[in-house]
Amino acid sequence: MCQGRDALGVLLGAHPARPLAIATGHVHRPAAGMLAGIPAYICGSICPANPLWLGEAYVPEAGDLPALIVHRYAHDALASHFISVTAV
Repeated sequence: MCQGRDALGVLLGAHPARPLAIATGHVHRPAAGMLAGIPAYICGSICPANPLWLGEAYVPEAGDLPALIVHRYAHDALASHFISVTAV
């Protein structure tokens, strides 16, 4: 599913300015993991979420609320907050 993961891990590990996190989006589904010892986040979406498909015949509906991630960097630490939002 993820091509070039090992090469990206080597590149990130060798870079002198090690990232605090890898934050991305646009898969319409929140996820979190680690890459080369660096926290990696995918934000949810403000559009309808994609279902969690694990290669099975049954794909459950996604009822996730629209979401944002708010990052706060203070005192040499990063905190990331996953926030569901609703229309006003």
